[in-house]
Amino acid sequence: ENIVIYLYVPWRVGLQLKNQQKGKATDIEEKDINHWIAAEKMYLQFAKIYRHWITIVCVINGKLLSPEVIHQKVILALKNRNLL
Repeated sequence: ENIVIYLYVPWRVGLQLKNQQKGKATDIEEKDINHWIAAEKMYLQFAKIYRHWITIVCVINGKLLSPEVIHQKVILALKNRNLL
């Protein structure tokens, strides 16, 4: 891996978004809140220890940012690393 872009959405917000989806099947992991929490901890730890991971925070004050704002944050992060 040259670069990993981690689009960070806190597990509670992710769960709320998942619960708002209608008609979409839920897999085994999505039904287990402990899995959501453990996955978040693991990915945040990876982002701390691996230099090739870039974390993009996608939620501010409990609200998911728009795709356009997230895109701008990704582009800026890549430019800051001289990857664009």
